Amino acid sequence: MTGRKIKILRLITRLNNGGPAKHVIWLASGLNKDRFESLLASGVVEDKEDALVDYAKSYNITPFLIPELSRSISPFKDLAALTKIIKLLFRFKPDIIHTHTSKAGFLGRTAGLIYRLFNNAYIIHTFHGHTFHSYFHPLKEKLFLSIERFLARYATDKIIVISKQQLEEIHERFGIGRREQFEIIPLGIDFNKVVNTDNENKFRKEFKLGDCIVVGIIGRVAPVKNHKMFIDVASEVIKKGFKDKVMFIIIGGGSEKDIAELKDYARQKEAVDRIIFAGNRYDASNFYGGIDILAITSLNEGTPLSLIEGMAAGRPFVATNVGGIKDLMDGGMEIDSNGKIKIYKNGILVDANDTASFSFAQAIMILLKDDDMRKQMGEAGYNFVRIRHSKERLFGDVENLYMSLIEGNRN
Repeated sequence: MTGRKIKILRLITRLNNGGPAKHVIWLASGLNKDRFESLLASGVVEDKEDALVDYAKSYNITPFLIPELSRSISPFKDLAALTKIIKLLFRFKPDIIHTHTSKAGFLGRTAGLIYRLFNNAYIIHTFHGHTFHSYFHPLKEKLFLSIERFLARYATDKIIVISKQQLEEIHERFGIGRREQFEIIPLGIDFNKVVNTDNENKFRKEFKLGDCIVVGIIGRVAPVKNHKMFIDVASEVIKKGFKDKVMFIIIGGGSEKDIAELKDYARQKEAVDRIIFAGNRYDASNFYGGIDILAITSLNEGTPLSLIEGMAAGRPFVATNVGGIKDLMDGGMEIDSNGKIKIYKNGILVDANDTASFSFAQAIMILLKDDDMRKQMGEAGYNFVRIRHSKERLFGDVENLYMSLIEGNRN
């Protein structure tokens, strides 16, 4: 490869409004252009999902779209997508095939196996989360797990996870891959997109939030994000006498059915008057500036980008203890008397179980009552992510991994 750039084909299932899509856009735009030539390929979003194609273009990235590639399982479409990915590989001739998210990981690595019968290439897969629990029927989850074990063994040179906790879960708990295949590369973010405190009043004025303390949840409305628990928490906090002091806001889109069901549930819980459904937003510096406490109620997570962005904006948080969230906690902890609430320097963790909504509400109320704690946690979170989660560090880690594979081959 002397005298030419290293060619990277990056493949993701869809560029919907979420952390993985932003991650691949940043990587496609930010790697050293004197050393790497990148092509970002993507499937299409599903009905009612917002696409980040314009967001990609703001980074001078024009994705190669594969219309047949989508999150839903469809044998005919999946076969057509596989065929197009194979053709794209032979046309682009990448040195490294890097897949992201489950469907793209399956089709991309399968196509990579075929491509490697005729050409040399390394195959890397990044787990941003996983679908081995809380997404599908248990039988389907077992099938997906078997496929991932096969692909890790026969079609993957390196596996990237974004936290130590994720490594333990994917490799040790679910038995995927060999330990030497794994690299831990934490997420990095574009701080300029979220750190802008001048916009705090703009967001609050838009929704007439006044002097209320605002508790916000950010992410697509889907069962795995557990928005119903967020509404349970809002209902509990309101009943405890905070009705005139707090507002709850849901930022994120979803299917019309899921949104309608969620609004109906808020009415049933007598919390709808204190909950704002803001829909999809792309003005991160605005809405992070207008939120006082960030909430994450997920049943399953990798490392939520919204949590890293929230800390970059100086916001404290309460989150369920799932996936890689624990690896984002800073410093020692104080344990609440019931043992289910753990208070760290930058936020509060709540055990994820059947009674989590009660404990989560208690944690929110701890922060509602203590202005100084909110401020101190926000400052600790800001310092935490500035050191560990810059996009420059992300670019360096990924470039080093790519070069270790290429240089290893030369040796």
